Amino acid sequence: MISDLTTVHLFGGGGGDAVGMAAAGFDPAAVANHNSTCVATLKANFPDAKALCVDISAYDMRHLPPARVLVASPICTEIAPAGGRGRGKRPIGQAPLPHAGLTGVDAEDWERTRATAWDVIRAAETWSYDAVVCENVVEFGTDWPLFEVWLAAFDKLGYHVQVASLNSAHLSGPGNPAAPQWRDRLYIVATKKGMRRPDLTPRPAAWCDPCGSEVAAVQSWNGSARIGKYGPRRQYVYRCPGCKSTVEPYTRAAAEIIDWNDWGRRIGDRPVTEHKPDRFAPATAARIRAGLQLCERAERQAVLADGVPEAMAEPFLVVLRRNGKARPIDRPFPALNAGGNHVGVVIPYRRGNHPATTAEPLLTLGTRDSAGLLIPAGEPVAYEECHYRMLRWRELFAAQRFPDDYIVCGPDRDVKVKEAIAMAGNAVSVNAAQWIGTRLATVL
Repeated sequence: MISDLTTVHLFGGGGGDAVGMAAAGFDPAAVANHNSTCVATLKANFPDAKALCVDISAYDMRHLPPARVLVASPICTEIAPAGGRGRGKRPIGQAPLPHAGLTGVDAEDWERTRATAWDVIRAAETWSYDAVVCENVVEFGTDWPLFEVWLAAFDKLGYHVQVASLNSAHLSGPGNPAAPQWRDRLYIVATKKGMRRPDLTPRPAAWCDPCGSEVAAVQSWNGSARIGKYGPRRQYVYRCPGCKSTVEPYTRAAAEIIDWNDWGRRIGDRPVTEHKPDRFAPATAARIRAGLQLCERAERQAVLADGVPEAMAEPFLVVLRRNGKARPIDRPFPALNAGGNHVGVVIPYRRGNHPATTAEPLLTLGTRDSAGLLIPAGEPVAYEECHYRMLRWRELFAAQRFPDDYIVCGPDRDVKVKEAIAMAGNAVSVNAAQWIGTRLATVL
């Protein structure tokens, strides 16, 4: 058995898993990905690790360096609804090649990303790691018909498997701030039978009103499901361990990672066209105007409360993601999504969402531009006087809880915006990897 805490990372992506595991005390022995920009980024941040730019599905796992832990995040874009799949449209697996627009990467790159979770089994069979850590979207465990068979393969290889549904906004600890992003993910941690099992029970801090105290909240499931997403209308919530009341874990605001020196472009300076009479696509313009109406409503409420209107010329997010909606501003940490419209701050967007406050975490990042920042300028607030811009890729990395000094580069030590956005969206949240790695280190 190798004595030190070493890891091998397959499907490294933006490198969040390697950064988080390193912060937990692990030393990356190898980082592998098919994409040269990802590999260059990983090599720049982990110069002592063996950097492999390979098609992992065709790679002979015997060539990997020895390590105690395998960390892998097989491609999830085909599985996730955000990747264009849609529930019930087709089974998960080696899906037909989609157009590049869904992924933020070129078509030839996408073809090589179509690796499956069975590559993880191949590596585990070859090296008999002490532990294997996998991250994927929740649908990996609920929609893939072979998920239970895949778990059974670990059992046959001598592993005990734990499955945890976790949200990046709720995972933190000493020296490990949470990510300011709602990101539901499924984590599979397999440890050799006979070893102690790491404690993967989430206990985020929350305030309990009935008890009048801060508590370590307990994950509480709706029904028999044990794989799912966070929220009162989803599969689990958090409750006070004492009085059993539903509580809302503390979260970090999206505002923390926004560059407030970058206002973007004034809407009135954007060109008017036949198809964009409001200077944006109709859906985007409608959401911007809806956000301004929310600001006006908040101002009226403030006047009713104390007769003195608050300054409403503060930024808010426009979120273009399906099934989203705006919420009132009375809760600083609203649950689940872009709910709670405070005069506030930013949230990433995809097609279908409404404006959202910046006082709560970002929604799950994708591999394309997915969030816009709207800053009203001046009083009274007018649509044309607002400034609008997309989130910058550095902000997206910050939303995944990467450190500010993280190097993001290509072969020429520069990176295209499209590549950087894809790497941020594909990455494991750093705090999630560190949270799991800290618990795993205690049993290794």
